[in-house]
Amino acid sequence: MENQQGSIGKQIGRTAKKIRRELDLLYDANFGEEGITRQQARVLRYLHEHPNATAFDVQQEFFLVKSSTSDLLNGLAKRRLIEHRKAEKDRRRKTIALTEAGREFVYRVSVVFSRFEEALSVSISAEEKDELSRLLDKVEAGLGVKYDE
Repeated sequence: MENQQGSIGKQIGRTAKKIRRELDLLYDANFGEEGITRQQARVLRYLHEHPNATAFDVQQEFFLVKSSTSDLLNGLAKRRLIEHRKAEKDRRRKTIALTEAGREFVYRVSVVFSRFEEALSVSISAEEKDELSRLLDKVEAGLGVKYDE
């Protein structure tokens, strides 16, 4: 018989996989033919939430190597979803900004995923949502602990 921690870990993993699969299917059904990968869409959303981000910020946020970051951002720039701008305070520094087309894409994705989020949480009360959020924050905070101690 598994201990409670083992079964909780498996349950979290199983649930995360199911949610990821549903999100992937939802994204592909709604945006798959546009030629923008899910990773590119996540970067666009990040840039929407962090309007003065740099390529280094994207690299750090998504755990990418420099060449992958450049390829990803160049692909978005080629599609005219982002543009590089010189920072106001330090003209040597370049930030990445969404274009109007980039903002429009992020908006469309947000609408679809907001509906998914609502459907996902329809079966739990507001109090349960707060408790789940609190517990997930605790689980996330524990992700950085060392496992061999």
